[in-house]
Amino acid sequence: MTETAASDTRIDAPSPVSRLIAHCRNVNLRHPGDRLLVVFDVDGTVVDMREAVLLALRDFDREHGTRHFDSLLPVQISKYEGALEKVLADREVSARDAEQVRTWFHERFWTIRYVMASYRPFQGMLDLARWFQLQPGVSVGFNTGRVESQRSETLHWLEMLGGENRFSVDDRLLAMRPDGWSEGVAKAKADAVRAFLDAGYRVAACVDNDEADLAAIGHALDDPELQLIPARTLLNAHRSSEGAAVDLQTFIGPGDLPHGVESVWHGINDAHNLKQFVSSWFEWAEIDVRLNPADGRLVAYHDSLATGIARGHVPFLTVESIVRELLARGKSFKFDLKEGGPALYALLDLIARFKIPDAQLWFNAVLDDVSLPEFRVLASYHPHAIRQCPVGSIILQCGDDEACLRGELQRLADQGMTRFSLHWDSGLAAKLAGRFEEWGFALNIYGVPDLSAFLHAVLIMPRSVTADFNFPEWNLHGRGSGQDGWYRTASR
Repeated sequence: MTETAASDTRIDAPSPVSRLIAHCRNVNLRHPGDRLLVVFDVDGTVVDMREAVLLALRDFDREHGTRHFDSLLPVQISKYEGALEKVLADREVSARDAEQVRTWFHERFWTIRYVMASYRPFQGMLDLARWFQLQPGVSVGFNTGRVESQRSETLHWLEMLGGENRFSVDDRLLAMRPDGWSEGVAKAKADAVRAFLDAGYRVAACVDNDEADLAAIGHALDDPELQLIPARTLLNAHRSSEGAAVDLQTFIGPGDLPHGVESVWHGINDAHNLKQFVSSWFEWAEIDVRLNPADGRLVAYHDSLATGIARGHVPFLTVESIVRELLARGKSFKFDLKEGGPALYALLDLIARFKIPDAQLWFNAVLDDVSLPEFRVLASYHPHAIRQCPVGSIILQCGDDEACLRGELQRLADQGMTRFSLHWDSGLAAKLAGRFEEWGFALNIYGVPDLSAFLHAVLIMPRSVTADFNFPEWNLHGRGSGQDGWYRTASR
């Protein structure tokens, strides 16, 4: 696993996130066949509660005609337990008024108005939960101080929060405080973990922002294999520009990528990218394909050849030379056809000469560049190869009409398309990955700009992800395809 150490951490010191993952792996190895459960608290652990606290305190001021909190900002509120006490001390609220605030706050804060306030998840925490969900034999549970009568709203709200990474919530694994419960949140949480055990799960870890709740769970269960994790230790493992976060790079390395997601190296059009790719562990190389009318040879170039000549990018690397090199390395080919007609038939001839099997073939083209009848030609020559086109324009055309989108995709599938491609910047990848899978269509995500976006993309579990792989964190220095004459600089 590749890890990026924080500036104040020794390079060889594993992060708290890595230690948690290693612990769960070890528990899994010691108890093969058991159903492993990792349990997260919700408020203050998965989600940032500061906006809700601010809303409640301003409501207090409005009801009581006071101005204790009128200039209070979210950034002045602690992300962790003790937020209210810190605010009262920082604002120098008198002892008498502070007691009134405490009483009012604790009576009202867990009502729907504040529970459903516009929280946002701490960056990366749901990604971590999603990663656990993707591991064999591992489930994710939630243990919250919210009351049972808020179950349906909480389930809906968690599903909305998890929409960006396809995180799903199992109703059976959401533990809530019983309505009318008077014995305290800590005891309710300890009883909930015991109930998970009674249901047949082996609870490997509990993550909570309230260390008193963790202590109650530990005391009640007395299990040496149960790891109790203060949320702040995971969130403080990496600081983003927006504050506390869990960094995906601390727990997903090259060897940890989910099975079933193919990675495609974009723009193997020049000697630099070719050299980088052949020395990597990736299988699929995307090569732009154009026909050079000057000599009738296929060349690897993204933009028009006239533009390339004007830029001084001649001689162009031939597709045949790339194919020879990659076949010798056992690699596979994603041919991005920038034009149809003679270029398509020249490519079919080249494939036939080198006897490339369908299992190593993938054709991609924009439908304005290669027509549907030409895709049918590709299907007739190579029925078991992947045939793909981008569908961003179709998604824009259909808007929120899912029946329209599904119908258009089916029309293309009936014409021989086997995969569809969507740009990462569309912001629709997570939402549509689930829909495509439900409808039986394979999805490729392309235009993934950096390692962080790539890791988010693979957690969505599309069929494939295409990127330039300019990831210095993994010692990968892809140059890009040269679109519009732009190449990534060497990254070190």
